[in-house]
Amino acid sequence: MVRTPAPPAILRSICLPALLVLLGSLACVDHNPPGTTLFVFDGTSPSSVKVWNDVNKVYDAFNTPGAAVPAPDRTVTSQNVMGTITLGWGGMVEDSTRNRLYLVSQGGTVYSIAKATTQNGDLSAIQDIISFTLGSAGDHFPSGAFGQAALDPGTDTLYVQETSLDGAQTRIWYVAGVSNQFNQFPTPVNTFTATGDQWGSGLAAQGGVVYSLFGAGNSITDNTGQAFTGPRLRMAQNLAFPFNTNVLIGSLTRLPGPTTWGSLAFDSQRSALYVYAQSTSPAAVLVFNQSQLSLNGLNQAPVRTLADASLGNLRIIAHPPDSDWLLGADSAAAPALTGAGTTNLRIWKNPSGGGAAVSGALPVTEIRAVALGGSN
Repeated sequence: MVRTPAPPAILRSICLPALLVLLGSLACVDHNPPGTTLFVFDGTSPSSVKVWNDVNKVYDAFNTPGAAVPAPDRTVTSQNVMGTITLGWGGMVEDSTRNRLYLVSQGGTVYSIAKATTQNGDLSAIQDIISFTLGSAGDHFPSGAFGQAALDPGTDTLYVQETSLDGAQTRIWYVAGVSNQFNQFPTPVNTFTATGDQWGSGLAAQGGVVYSLFGAGNSITDNTGQAFTGPRLRMAQNLAFPFNTNVLIGSLTRLPGPTTWGSLAFDSQRSALYVYAQSTSPAAVLVFNQSQLSLNGLNQAPVRTLADASLGNLRIIAHPPDSDWLLGADSAAAPALTGAGTTNLRIWKNPSGGGAAVSGALPVTEIRAVALGGSN
């Protein structure tokens, strides 16, 4: 019998780690495609989440003249736990990692829905839906509203923006380990804000970093001594907003001023931040690179825009973490912190490449939040 000699020790020391790395990489390959489940919060009575299993079918219907918009594949309600609520604008986020959906009412109550990609019908069991409040009623602004929510799946942290109706007070609540939150218990008062800023009007989070749009506030001076006022886009790390760094402000940003409402969406694959703010002229979604918020210059232009003259009443935008889609929904009248939505959904496919959205009416009463995710 012929024996194959063992490789020299130096080859074994090289080949074995390489083989282990190769095997490890093969074992860790994620073969699941990005989720395409479309969640739409419908402010009907009782409140519901309409679910389409494939956003492509809705997009194709909008993009085909005369095509019928498909009915939702599922409708999720909870008359006993949720009933009819006024959702905060953009107050719905999906966690594909843990298959949960979070809804945040304008009054600061959070509803956590488990098995989000398969739920259907009216939920009441504690293993399907729970609710809790951000602090207690006495901890909220006397006259205010909770708005856009954001989820950082890496840290399992939910963030929600709260702003007084006069815009003078604004802050961000956060709930760490939100998937383990108890039913019907108030959370501790965990908040942070940017000192001197007002009209918190947009929120996004990813990778331990929080992004927020403020519509006004104290003037900010850059390292050359030039002062800027008006809306500002901020980046927080370690739950703190530096005052005159990690911020974009000034005329080049194209953020109009003052701004009383807006919305943010973050593309984590491309480190791009999508921004829509009140009265941006001409109407457009502005796109900034995350790296711009780490530079010294405060007054920087967006790297590109998604311009569309029909965006005047756009109220919310949303971007999934694992695919290249952007969703938007309009307000019924002049947008504000409160107010009603419409049935109109906007969909940008591959927004990283630019272009206009397709839009159409969904079979709902009013859209107050949209999300895209799941693990199909």
